[in-house]
Amino acid sequence: MFGKFLILALAVLALAACAKPNYLSPQTQELADVAESPKACSQQLVSQQRCYSLVWQNVPQESQAASFVLNFYSLFDSGLPLDPLDTLTVTLWMPSMGHGSSPVRLKKISDGVFLVDRVFFIMPGEWEILIRFKKGEELIEQVVQKITI
Repeated sequence: MFGKFLILALAVLALAACAKPNYLSPQTQELADVAESPKACSQQLVSQQRCYSLVWQNVPQESQAASFVLNFYSLFDSGLPLDPLDTLTVTLWMPSMGHGSSPVRLKKISDGVFLVDRVFFIMPGEWEILIRFKKGEELIEQVVQKITI
């Protein structure tokens, strides 16, 4: 009888040990899942020797804050996450009105993975997400993602 109980206890323990660890907060785990999702480089960054993808977490709406994740990968190995070579900045701009929105928050999550939140599109219309790479004050490269709200 004890032998059957021991085998059952070991089987339960073995199955439980295979579970996904629960030490990450739900938001951090979600970001980790995005970072581990299939790599898709939508844009090449020649000066950075990188490519990147932009994945929305919260769909942009006029009345709510949105957020997205920027994933950067080597141009030569899209499975290899790499940080940009230069300083990364993200700005929201509405060209038709000649102004932007409040500054976004940019947070590094892991190598090559950045969360951009506090993304407020303050009015409907055509917007640009300006993804810039700078060395000091010198602009090295800029990519423009267009979006209509």
